[in-house]
Amino acid sequence: MIKYLEIKPNNKDIEQLISLSKCWTNEDITRGYRINGLEDIIDKRTFVAKEDDTIIGYIFEKDGISKNYKSLMQDGEKYFGIEEIYVIPSKRSLGIGKRLMDFAKEIAKKDGYKYIFLVTSTKDWNKILDFYINKCDMTFYCASLVEKL
Repeated sequence: MIKYLEIKPNNKDIEQLISLSKCWTNEDITRGYRINGLEDIIDKRTFVAKEDDTIIGYIFEKDGISKNYKSLMQDGEKYFGIEEIYVIPSKRSLGIGKRLMDFAKEIAKKDGYKYIFLVTSTKDWNKILDFYINKCDMTFYCASLVEKL
């Protein structure tokens, strides 16, 4: 059975989260992603999907303050900022990522947030847009496109 929890990571959790970060890096699916260290974990809220005692997915959240997003929200408004969301490859396409997002959204609503905000730099933008827009009910806001000359 999979449980969705907000945790304050203990040493075992931190080891698992860093291990998952290594897996993510080895997948080479995200531009500019690097392995997390302890300093990347300790100041963020952590939401996990656990099967037995093993973390199979996580979200790192760190509050943001709106600036220059006036078409979305007022400057200075606090938002629920998702810095990372990851589910292990063998558990993808089973609804775990969506349930993890739904769990985080419920906490965000209870805590009084009006917005969830995230930026992604995936190499598979079709898949990620399908996930965030079609499965998680988020709205596409902007895109940054690059061509190396």
